[in-house]
Order: sequence, then C-alpha cells, then structure tokens
Amino acid sequence: MEAGFGAISSETILQTAAFVMEERDIGERSINRVATNLEKDEDYRKEFFRYWKRLRHSFGYAADYLAMQFGVVDRTFLPSDYLVSVLALYFFHKGNTRPTKKAAGELRKWFWATVVGARYTGRGFRPNVTADAEFMRRLASGRVRFIPPRDVPTRVIRFADYSRRGMVTDGYFCLLRLQRPAYLEDGEPIPRDAYSTRANRSDKHHIFPRGLLRRHGHSASDYNLLPNICFLVARENQSIGSKHPMKYLDTIDGIPHNLRTRNRALRSHLIPYGAESGLWDSNVKRGYKDFLDWRTALIAKEFERQAGARLFRPE
Repeated sequence: MEAGFGAISSETILQTAAFVMEERDIGERSINRVATNLEKDEDYRKEFFRYWKRLRHSFGYAADYLAMQFGVVDRTFLPSDYLVSVLALYFFHKGNTRPTKKAAGELRKWFWATVVGARYTGRGFRPNVTADAEFMRRLASGRVRFIPPRDVPTRVIRFADYSRRGMVTDGYFCLLRLQRPAYLEDGEPIPRDAYSTRANRSDKHHIFPRGLLRRHGHSASDYNLLPNICFLVARENQSIGSKHPMKYLDTIDGIPHNLRTRNRALRSHLIPYGAESGLWDSNVKRGYKDFLDWRTALIAKEFERQAGARLFRPE
C-alpha cells in the first residue's frame, strides 16, 4: 500500500481479520483464537483465506477513501490505524464497491465523530471499535444510522497542543487540507505537496507568531495551541517573522493586500477576520484570547459541517 499505509501494524490487520471471522472481542485473546483455529481447523483455515483474498483489497479501498473524502493523504495524517481497519470492514462486507450516497453520509458522521471525540483511545477504545465493526457490517447490508455522541467539549480543540499527536490534532490537519488553503499574497491554492506530511513542522504557521507572544509573556504551551496553527500562508514565511497579525495581514514585504483576496485566503485557512476576531487588537494578550475563542468556534463549526451532524455540546 502506498503513502505509508503499508506500515499499519500487523496487529491491526489481524484484528480486522478476526472481525471478519466473527470475533466479537478485540485484542490479544481475539487474535489468538483466530491463530489457534487456523492451526487446528482445516475448514476454518480455508474459509479464512477465502475471505482474505477480498479483505486484503478492502484495506486499499479504505485508504483511498480516507484520502479522497477526509484528507488523510498518507499515514502521517491518520488519527488512528483502526480508522483504516474499521472502514476496511465496510468495504469487505460491501464487496469492495463504492458507498451509496446514504452510506457515504453515515461514514462522514462516523469518521468526524470518532476523530473529534477521540473514540479510539483510552477507555472507549475497546467498546467503540467493536461497536463500529458491527456498525460497518450493518451499514454495508442495509440502512442504519450512525448516531454521534454530540457531547464533545470544544475545549478539546481550544487547548490542544499541535505538536503532540492525537486524534483531534491529526484530524484538524486533515480538515485544513480539505479547505484547499491559499496564499495570502494572491489567493492561489497552496500546492498540496507543500504540506504533504503531518510530521513536517516547517509547513506550519503560527498565526500569532511565537516571538510576538513570547515578548508578551506567553510560553510554548500558549503559542502552540491548535487554534493558533494553520498551514503556511505566505510563500516566504520569513517575511512575517514575529510581526503582529494586524501588520502582516495588512502588507507583506511592503505590498498592501487586496482585501477581497486576503479575506478569501483567510477563509480557506478557517481564520476569522472580523473586527471582533482579535486579529486587529493592538493589545496582544486580549487579542490572542479573543482570537483563540473565535477560531475554536469556527473550527468546531467546520468539523460539524463536514460531518453533517452536531458533534459538540454547547459551552
């Protein structure tokens, strides 16, 4: 599999195969039962390899679907290996055919609710993965709805550190890719190979620059907050330096921005730019707080728009 998806753990792949063989548990015990049956039961072994011929292709269909529909262009953007695993089950049960329009809508809700709710982590990992495996089987065979929990607090966005891997932070960069972010100078789309891997920090831009925030008493835990990060906004990010946003959003290298072009570019980065957004406040501490609040709300709204469902609880 291309784009790094071939590095998905063998344990994850074996767990998917276990679900296909109608295991209802997850983890070592489930995988060991499959292994034992493969060794001792010839009929089971024949059935397994008959299914495997289809399942191995289902992983490829799942990876392609994640890239095209959700911006997961390579494994560095993948919030959890189990997103591939569970989605592969849908394609397996569907005979590796394209989802219907109805099913595609349910898959959107499943993906974004799982990402923003970090459903495949912590105590929710086992029950959510097993429930979703059954959901994919039922979705492939007929009509079934995915019901998002709708109780995610927006603070999971507001206080996330972009430099730390997690389902929310990885999902956020997938969300940004889907916006086709543009350069501030001319509104032209940024080539996708300019931000081709999640791990590359040089393609990330602090909207309120680090140097500016440091001068006003902020630490790394403040300026690395997720709502302060987007993909690079200028072809030469050095031209921004540690300038206040109100300055570098007005001109770059002394050249005034066309306001319509600038605002269109800001929208493509999910950056609020109204008078109340905090970008234009000369008081850095007050402006930064206002900006984080407004951008958090804007990001949450876009997550919900992509999902086609409410995901966050009012706060």
